Amino acid sequence: MFVINDINIQSNEQVLNTVLLKFVYKMSDQSNDENIDWIKKVLKKEIDESKIIKTELNLEKLAFLKEIESLFIHESKLWGKTNEDLVQFVVPNDERMKVIELNHESIMSGHLKFDKTLNRIKNKFFWPKLRSDVKELIKKCIICQKTSDPKHKIRIPLDPQRPSYPLEIVTTDILGPLKTSKNGFKYILVVIDHFTKWIVLYAIKDIDAKTTAKFLFEFICKFGIPTAFLSDQGKKYQAHLLQELWELLDIRRLRTSQFHLECDGLSERLNRTLKRMIKCFINDNHDNWDELLPALSFAYNTATHSTTKFTPYELMYGRKPKLPIDLVYKTQKLDLPSNQMVMLNL
Repeated sequence: MFVINDINIQSNEQVLNTVLLKFVYKMSDQSNDENIDWIKKVLKKEIDESKIIKTELNLEKLAFLKEIESLFIHESKLWGKTNEDLVQFVVPNDERMKVIELNHESIMSGHLKFDKTLNRIKNKFFWPKLRSDVKELIKKCIICQKTSDPKHKIRIPLDPQRPSYPLEIVTTDILGPLKTSKNGFKYILVVIDHFTKWIVLYAIKDIDAKTTAKFLFEFICKFGIPTAFLSDQGKKYQAHLLQELWELLDIRRLRTSQFHLECDGLSERLNRTLKRMIKCFINDNHDNWDELLPALSFAYNTATHSTTKFTPYELMYGRKPKLPIDLVYKTQKLDLPSNQMVMLNL
């Protein structure tokens, strides 16, 4: 039986407050940040750039000066622009930790590790030392310290499959048994698309063929018919009911080798990540894990994947996801010259 360690660091009220942005203030006010105010004056030619003595500048002003070609002012606010034509709001100093916390500690952010947290933030925000600030906060995060995998753990091989389009190969796996939830669930049916890395998590009470077929059919109705399903050789996947489902929908059945389960490394890596995410938010009684699954799957699907360099959401739906932080900033089109027109990704 898979047992989740006795960690209840974050209460439901804290989680709710995070999701609802209760601790996020009006971050659009840059007026109290003297370094932002200074670089805005440089951009507006109120300060002559040619006469700036760099040895007299602090590190943040030097960093802004280094990035000056990608900075611009719109409606009196300072913005940055990336090579990918993303527009980033320049966050004032006193609000930066709040931005990191929201994009790391929220249940819809999932306490994911450094790379995923950094990418989630830099898609929308910029400030000097962003990378080091994120690394420092995660290093000090008590929840991450208590739930992270041991160092030097053997790495599971990367996904050997090479799909070329969404739903070409879909993996199914069962995580559990877990402690029975207060709603009577005991297992998690994990479904993941190999091309997009999109995941769907179903809390289930048993792992017989009828239950498995029911939720796989639900997945198919919502997302489409896969070309092939990849699964282990458990009896639940060899049942006559499932075989009929595959034949009816013309789905090719793939099996992981009984002695080489590492060939489905994508599923194994996801299960390990999912266990850690559940540990971060589970309650004292360890019986609410099923209620966490929708938010945790959202966190995973809206985080940049190390293999594709995109979020699963982008590859599945063809656009960037709207995140909780977007309740603070609305998407708008900036009034720039036509050759510089970009979409504000907030």
